Amino acid sequence: MDALKVNLDGISIEIKRLKIPLSKLILDIENPRIQYFLDTRLNDNVT
Repeated sequence: MDALKVNLDGISIEIKRLKIPLSKLILDIENPRIQYFLDTRLNDNVT
């Protein structure tokens, strides 16, 4: 995938988009925003 260049506080930053398997993500279950997101998703895909 091509990298995307953005400016953060006037500094050029290169961002790469990667597909990461859901099983590889480590989520903080104590973060209520993440838990709300997981509880209200319409399917098993987290994007």
